[in-house]
Amino acid sequence: MSKESPTDEALMHAYARGNAASFEILYDRYERKLFSFFLRAIGDRTRAEDLLQQTFLNVHRARSRYRGGGVAAWINSIAYNLYKQECRRRSRKPEAHLSDEPLATNSDAAARTDASHELGRVWRALGQLSDAQREAVVLCRFLELDYREAAEQLGCSEDAAKLRVFRGLASLRAVLENTDSHKKTTSSQKNDEPA
Repeated sequence: MSKESPTDEALMHAYARGNAASFEILYDRYERKLFSFFLRAIGDRTRAEDLLQQTFLNVHRARSRYRGGGVAAWINSIAYNLYKQECRRRSRKPEAHLSDEPLATNSDAAARTDASHELGRVWRALGQLSDAQREAVVLCRFLELDYREAAEQLGCSEDAAKLRVFRGLASLRAVLENTDSHKKTTSSQKNDEPA
């Protein structure tokens, strides 16, 4: 007989009642994803670790106010707000830095390097979107909130959140294609130059 693991909501309710082991399970479930998000977005391992710890400190501080609902959306919203604060603190738009950290999902070194480079391109391209589009894309595609949860975070309707994501992804695609075509043009010009 297999024992089902408790839902995030059950764990959060148990933690709010004082069960510290429930917090450890929640931490284990979200730590890797959130750390990867912060590391890619900020590009600084130490700062990513700090932001991860601050996220869970905020979860701890707010545990008695938890009344139910999507724990994933709640934790991701806390993380995203800390990310926005960090960007404001740095007085710049969110942008990625290529880090030396491999992506957690890849095991082959060459694939990790390629994936890391590609993800860095995406984060740099995100920095060129409008704030509204970038926030919607990050919430829905990187932090995996559904449109309803993203709409709550963005302070707009669910339809508006969908539209922001759709337009943001289209803009992101255009920026990436423009970057690719610029590289190809530059590369072909270099090849045409006499040696």
